[in-house]
Amino acid sequence: MAPFDNMISAARAMLLVAGAGLIAGAGAGPLAEPHLRPVPRTGAEAARIAAAIGAPAGFDAAEAYEALPAGAATLRGGADFASPAPGIADARRMEFELGKALFEKHWVAAPSATRASDGLGPLFNARSCAGCHPGNARMPIPEAGAENTGLVLKLSRSAPAVDAPAIAGWHPTMPDPALGRQVQDRSLPGLPIEGRLRVAHDEIAVPLSGGETAMLRAPRYGLERAGDGAGQGDDPGLMQS
Repeated sequence: MAPFDNMISAARAMLLVAGAGLIAGAGAGPLAEPHLRPVPRTGAEAARIAAAIGAPAGFDAAEAYEALPAGAATLRGGADFASPAPGIADARRMEFELGKALFEKHWVAAPSATRASDGLGPLFNARSCAGCHPGNARMPIPEAGAENTGLVLKLSRSAPAVDAPAIAGWHPTMPDPALGRQVQDRSLPGLPIEGRLRVAHDEIAVPLSGGETAMLRAPRYGLERAGDGAGQGDDPGLMQS
């Protein structure tokens, strides 16, 4: 072997030994990083992290960093979810406005004169995305007996067991054969709906530390008026959420 080849072989051996030492040293640290040696925090950095993730001293006032949870992109007001972040580039703002227009777009049944907006139905939950998410947020839980305008009922049934050893306690599910995974509570004229979300409330007494008792209401959901008349609302094998 030529002297130059001997030097290359020796250099490779040294690199392998050094790499193994770095991996072993990194794995022994608190983060157990297998591919790099973590840079230790300075005392000031450690103190800042401890202050941010530690328990608050009290709940009578907001902590210092809570006023701007998103930094310079924080928005305040009732339309914060429907507004672009401050400082966004003009090109990204155009993308935002186009997406917002599509989100608020009202769809109609076909055929119609507005061909770019038809295709609604025959079953649906709302005419627009914003119909279930006003202000890009979530709809509040309706009172018992009130019309539901923003909640959807998810359905599932137990599926045949499959081998999934990596997921402990996993319970396989499948859509309901008649109604699918989501109940459509609206339909085009002349067509029956699949069903309606039924909301009821159970009152729960919660004792407080001062001796008082607070009454909380736990919502309970169900399915009524199923379009096919099969009575899935009382089916114990139908999982609802």
